[in-house]
Amino acid sequence: MTTTTTPGPFRGLLHFLCSPTLAALLVIAPAHAQQPPSSQAAVQSAIESQFDVASIKPNHASAGFPLIRPLPDGLHARFVTVKMLIGWAYLPSLSRRYSISGVPKWANSDRYDLEARVSDAERDALTRLTMDERESALALMLQALLAERFHLTLHRESVTVPAYDLVVIGSRPRITPDKPNDPDLPRGFLRVTSGHIVAQGVPIERLANALEIQMQRPVEDKTGLTGSWDFSLTWQPVESLAATPESSDTQQLPLAPEDTSTSPISVALEDQLRLRLKPSTTIGQVLVVDHVDKPISD
Repeated sequence: MTTTTTPGPFRGLLHFLCSPTLAALLVIAPAHAQQPPSSQAAVQSAIESQFDVASIKPNHASAGFPLIRPLPDGLHARFVTVKMLIGWAYLPSLSRRYSISGVPKWANSDRYDLEARVSDAERDALTRLTMDERESALALMLQALLAERFHLTLHRESVTVPAYDLVVIGSRPRITPDKPNDPDLPRGFLRVTSGHIVAQGVPIERLANALEIQMQRPVEDKTGLTGSWDFSLTWQPVESLAATPESSDTQQLPLAPEDTSTSPISVALEDQLRLRLKPSTTIGQVLVVDHVDKPISD
């Protein structure tokens, strides 16, 4: 594998990008709040770090499993589009694919594998961070990598976008408070597979983030529930929930959210957890891509 030296700084969230059209798997790592905060000096050192080497290769497989995974010493991505990389680097929630516009068709269809690593000294700085801080650092590094290797330039615009509020039906939901003293249950993880979400010891906000992936719109936690919870949700996946076709170079949202009352995931959410997705709107930060080039393959 040929590698090239690449600089960089970057932002954070989500350990994993999935494509609803491929019924991909989402795994959110253990809860970050359980880790002690890092010193400001360690955070600043990591933020000023950069990828020491990076390799980007086309992936010509006809089908695959999109994956972006933070590592202790860098970033691994497989079968991803440039648009997915932009989303991971810049957006507060990777599920909000509609928050990117102006991408050329190839950047939403051509697939790539990426391996990027920091030096040993920079790895030491990253390991002193919490997971959230590490992802924020890696996202900034990815921003710099995209600018260097893809010549990416973009700007942000604030627009009103359709969203959903996650609310409780009645007085209490059908979820179980976390049992932190149970040694048999790993705490603080949420897993999403096709038609299934299972979580142990996570805040409801993490469920809202997972629902954004499925609904392709921002989901705000308006339940008022605090603390950590255990829950499981099962529904029949529907291909039509995967939004705009991959060939689209820009994506526009209608201002009025769709009625979700009959969608399988909404019905399951109400029947099984006594939670509801209520149509709403919010102010979103839309990334507008001004320029991006295909990378030179390693």
